[in-house]
Amino acid sequence: MGSKRKPGRFDCYAKALPDEPIVALLGRDPGAPGASEAWANLRAGRCPRSQRERAKVMEARRCARGMRRWLARRNKLKG
Repeated sequence: MGSKRKPGRFDCYAKALPDEPIVALLGRDPGAPGASEAWANLRAGRCPRSQRERAKVMEARRCARGMRRWLARRNKLKG
């Protein structure tokens, strides 16, 4: 799972072309974990089963879990 301070293994910002559109999901968005999992499910069903592709899917799912944990901690602090 990547963060601003520690980009993940598959950091899209580093690989994006100068004019390439990018979508970023922030952990504070309650819809972000589900969107990350949905992307992982789509990717898993459409891409070749290479080790690199499996790793990207696993990273997206780990990110979704991390977002949920982060949101839960944040909501406890606010409440």
